[in-house]
Amino acid sequence: MGQEKLKDWIEVVGIFALVASLLFVGMQMKQTQEIAIAQQYQERAIFGAEHVGSYAENENLLRATVNDIEGAFESGELGDSLVDDYETFGAEYVAFSLIMASKGLVTLDNYYFQYQQGFMEEEAWTAFRHRFKKSFGDIYMQTMYLDDPHEWRESFQDLCNELLAEIAAETQTNEESD
Repeated sequence: MGQEKLKDWIEVVGIFALVASLLFVGMQMKQTQEIAIAQQYQERAIFGAEHVGSYAENENLLRATVNDIEGAFESGELGDSLVDDYETFGAEYVAFSLIMASKGLVTLDNYYFQYQQGFMEEEAWTAFRHRFKKSFGDIYMQTMYLDDPHEWRESFQDLCNELLAEIAAETQTNEESD
């Protein structure tokens, strides 16, 4: 009778070991998939940033963007916040600044995605969020985002809107204290 109980216990332990190993394999597969998705997202972000950056590096694409800026200025569609820079520095400066802001947004979206997926530590994200907020205070970054916020992931839109609200509140507080 003792040997049969031992055999039963060995079978129970074996079943638990099998279940534990299957759970471990399942967790590894999930983690591998999450890493693969994050890598794909990062590769797309790099490609997107390079694509946007090519507008600043290619004379014809930059000229087309400058023409768009000039057209927007002449038709009154260029945002009021950019008119001063247009009049002071010219259409090429505004075009280049908008291109770089767009490239920056693609990169920032990728960083936020990496954070959301757990591939960035909280301390690093807190520091990065502070830098992002500072960058987002730039009128070009805001213009590129606000031009069509729906081209971004919903969670990134939420972050951008949160930062815009914080910037507006800080600006209002500073104006009231002056």
